Amino acid sequence: MEQETKTREVAEHLEGCLESRSRVNGQILRDFVFGMSGGGNPVSEMLEERKVTGEQLGRVVLAVNGVLNDGEYAELDPEGEVVNMLRKVLMGMRMADILQLYSPEFVINGLQGGPGVSCMVVDVLAAKADEDATVELMRGTLVMTVLLKKLFCSDCGVEFESRCENLIKVLVASRSPVASGMLLGREFCDFYRTVKTQRGSKVFTLMDYILLLLPAGIRSRTPIPKDIYIFSKSECGLTGALDEYLYVQYYVKLAALLADTFDESIFANSQLVLRELVSQYHISKQDEDRSLYSHTIVELVSTLSSADVLPIQTFTRDLIDDYELFKPDNFDLESQADFRLLRDINPNLLPSEFYANTLQYVPLLSKKYFDITINLIASEEMFDKMAPVLTSKVITRLPFDFLHALIFRLTCFPYGIHHLIHQLPTIVSNHLVSSTNVTETNILKLKTDSLYNLLNSDEDLEMFYDGLRTAYAEITGKIPKRSNNAQILSEST
Repeated sequence: MEQETKTREVAEHLEGCLESRSRVNGQILRDFVFGMSGGGNPVSEMLEERKVTGEQLGRVVLAVNGVLNDGEYAELDPEGEVVNMLRKVLMGMRMADILQLYSPEFVINGLQGGPGVSCMVVDVLAAKADEDATVELMRGTLVMTVLLKKLFCSDCGVEFESRCENLIKVLVASRSPVASGMLLGREFCDFYRTVKTQRGSKVFTLMDYILLLLPAGIRSRTPIPKDIYIFSKSECGLTGALDEYLYVQYYVKLAALLADTFDESIFANSQLVLRELVSQYHISKQDEDRSLYSHTIVELVSTLSSADVLPIQTFTRDLIDDYELFKPDNFDLESQADFRLLRDINPNLLPSEFYANTLQYVPLLSKKYFDITINLIASEEMFDKMAPVLTSKVITRLPFDFLHALIFRLTCFPYGIHHLIHQLPTIVSNHLVSSTNVTETNILKLKTDSLYNLLNSDEDLEMFYDGLRTAYAEITGKIPKRSNNAQILSEST
């Protein structure tokens, strides 16, 4: 009965505000919502249990609609209390129950309304996206058409764009047929083509949207027309450095997407544009006005190189060779772009002759080049070439944080562990086995992780095993034990 009373009170209050032209009392609305809070769909559960009737809730809805549609809504509800209340009530209902109170036309009108109401509608759609009634609403009405027209064809505002982005993410993550079928169907693809002709900022909004949608098409093996995800510079109407940056960033994100969810057709269709972008790298890094472009190309090449997908790695190696990214005449460590490229690229794709041509006399363990060294260690070929300079004498001189960062990096690879144990025994003894009082959090973590990697490796740790085991136990309270030549960790008892 208590919730029935609150439901009647809030309806009477809103009706009174409309009649007397007085401001909404937020506390009354908040008390009403509080009584309907809880996990799941508490409002729908109340309807089922008859704690509140559909007629009573319908009276509230009518009063809410009256306030929201009033020409002086901003004066009646300056704090947006009515929208907040409606949002919480609808979030507590199943979509099937919502549609008993609101028609699809109301949902569509809400999307076309002001920012408060339109954002609320999108939030509710996202929250109920996996319900059959929501899927039917989206597929059987103009809801998604109206939503996307507002997104791409009007100044809808950042908040609405953000809410729509979340909705698409939810639809894709839940493997909704709305994402994999409807939004990649012919009608919507024709609409996307129309948006592309507008140029300007809305094309960049479309690019972000397409990136969100592509995984749904890839997973469902829905054929996606090439012109939906391939954007030319002319279509984007690039007008400056920022536009150029956003354009390249699209392909950086597309490369990351393909690395995670590979699609042979999309990758093949992207290669021409990727080549065109990388072909401008050497020219752009010499132009101060295009430094942003060159640094974004570095990000693109690095992202491609890091993909654990053979066709992408083969293509990236071809890019490196065809555009001579690491040729001595083109590569300069004093160039910020080239420096970042060497620091971030997958070093396994570097040309074999690169070390001898460019790095042989570079002080790789100096502070300036240390990050590059850390990256190069990931390539066994590059490591073998630089190993002669990784001596105990040189490493001991490093600052303590650099020293432990280097040790940890070595323990990430079997060949690095072998070098550490057999060529750097003094480093192991003094900085891992020794109970040196390490107090700085990040250094202690590096040491702990290094010990863990060593104790879980297949390397014969020889005379160091007992000392490493003890050092790890002192730090973590866990005792490493050998089992079938593998070293595993168990909780100390």
